Amino acid sequence: MVPNSIICENCKQNIVMSNGNCTKCGFPAGGTESDKELFYHKLEARRVQLKNLQTKVDNARVTFWVIAGINLLYALLSYAFSSATGDALFNLIINALVSIMFVFIGNWAKEKPFSALVSGLSIYVCLFLYSIINSEHVYGIIGRIVLIGYLLKGISSAREAEEVKKEIDKQATGSMNKM
Repeated sequence: MVPNSIICENCKQNIVMSNGNCTKCGFPAGGTESDKELFYHKLEARRVQLKNLQTKVDNARVTFWVIAGINLLYALLSYAFSSATGDALFNLIINALVSIMFVFIGNWAKEKPFSALVSGLSIYVCLFLYSIINSEHVYGIIGRIVLIGYLLKGISSAREAEEVKKEIDKQATGSMNKM
C-alpha cells in the first residue's frame, strides 16, 4: 500500500488522497455522505439511460428483420406473378440471399450494434439507390425513408450507448455492493 493512500469504497483500489476523488472510478472518497449518495444516484441514472438507449438499438435491430421479411415477401410475390420470365428464379434467389444477409446483420447487431447498424444501413441505402438507378419500380419510397431514419436513430443510440457503457464500467466497479 502506498503511503497516504486509502482503499476506495467503490472500486476497492488503493488511491492517494489528494483531491478527494478516486482516480480510478471518480468516487468522492473524501466527500460527505451526500456526495457519495449523489455519485451512486448519477451512476444509477446512467444505467437507466443505457437501458433506454439499448431499447432504441434493439428496435433498429428488429428493423433489419422487418426489411428481410418485406424483401423476401416481395421476392416471392414477384416470382409468383412473373415466373414465366427467365430472370424470375434468379431474382428470387438474389432477393432471398439479401434477406438472409439482413437477418444476419440484425443478429450481428446484438454483439456489435454500431458496426452492424452502420454496415446494414450502408447496404440498404446502396440497394435502394441501385433500384432507383435501374428504374425498377420504386414502391414505398416514404416507408423506405422512414426505415432509413429509424436506422440512423439506432446508429446514434448505439454510439451513445457505447460511451455511456464505458463510463458506467469505469464508475461501477465495486458499486454493485452499495446498491
